[in-house]
Amino acid sequence: MNVGLLTIHDSVNPGASLQACGLYQAVKDLGHEVSVINYCPNYFPSHTNVIKPLLAQGPKGIAKAALLGKRLKAKAALFQEFADSTYSVGTRRYANYASLESAPPMFDAVICGSDQIWNPPHVCYDDAWFFSFYGSNRPRLISYAASIGKDRLDEKDLSWLVRGASTFDFVGVREDTGVDLLLGNGVDAVQCVDPTFLCSRDMWESLERRPSGDVPEKFIFYYPLQENPLEAELVRAVSDDFGLRVVSVWSALRKLPSMDIQIPVFGPREFLWLMNHSEAVVTNSFHGLAFGVIFEKNLVSFKNLTRNSRLASLLKILGVENYQISSMEEYRNTNWDERFRALHASKQRIAKEVSVSEDFLRRALL
Repeated sequence: MNVGLLTIHDSVNPGASLQACGLYQAVKDLGHEVSVINYCPNYFPSHTNVIKPLLAQGPKGIAKAALLGKRLKAKAALFQEFADSTYSVGTRRYANYASLESAPPMFDAVICGSDQIWNPPHVCYDDAWFFSFYGSNRPRLISYAASIGKDRLDEKDLSWLVRGASTFDFVGVREDTGVDLLLGNGVDAVQCVDPTFLCSRDMWESLERRPSGDVPEKFIFYYPLQENPLEAELVRAVSDDFGLRVVSVWSALRKLPSMDIQIPVFGPREFLWLMNHSEAVVTNSFHGLAFGVIFEKNLVSFKNLTRNSRLASLLKILGVENYQISSMEEYRNTNWDERFRALHASKQRIAKEVSVSEDFLRRALL
């Protein structure tokens, strides 16, 4: 079967690139021909043009582009190299819904997922993520681990989501809250693990690359998705407890106070290396958590302030629902050796969920 993937594939976010790679490889391993649909909507920053969003911000953005331009272009080149070497983009470039509607890419089946493609404000209520551009002459429509991302949906968001998801032949979403939401509104849906779990640890290790710069032999890897009032004190406490320096990927000129070593130019390969070679990981990112599990790291996860349902859902699958912390008091009162052992013991649970998810994908593509 000839399969097209519609996902966020050209951002400068490691999680987005790695989930695209994971889903591509999983479908390919099932014996199908697979191509990424090259949809690059204007509302998403792209690694093909990282300076443009800054220039649109006026004088301050122009000044920032002058200071950061070389760094951001070098970073974007690493993301582009990863995309070119790990998954095939098999269509023309589409910049908006109208371009898809005027010349839709033709496949036997199309899959949308994973990442936050069903988070309404995040994708600007774009119906492209429901394949609406096909009209009545459409291929088989499948979602795999599509993420709603938001912890709450208002009436407008819910209406958009239910209307779009109800047109699919097979619906797989990433969060258990998303499954409940869709089932409660008449859409048959199942939970699927993030596609990064569909690939082996050995495969991810084969893609890693040591970042340039002075990285110590032993270190803490800090991977933040957003700044958080808790982070500075928490990261320093973990650093003190392990007696190790903190390395983080962060492209801004201003280094966060919680990091000792800043890696400003990085791509998915460098992210994988830092994850895999760290002594411990501190993160409030979904894919920081996911790869911490894949690489069996001593992981300290703190809550995301606005999009925590994604992390909470994964921890529920792993059987460690109360793993995340939300205060320094909670951190200090936790027996972390016990908590790390509980997380490492979750391998059998995630293996079972991977099997269920692979079966869903296999049946959807029969």
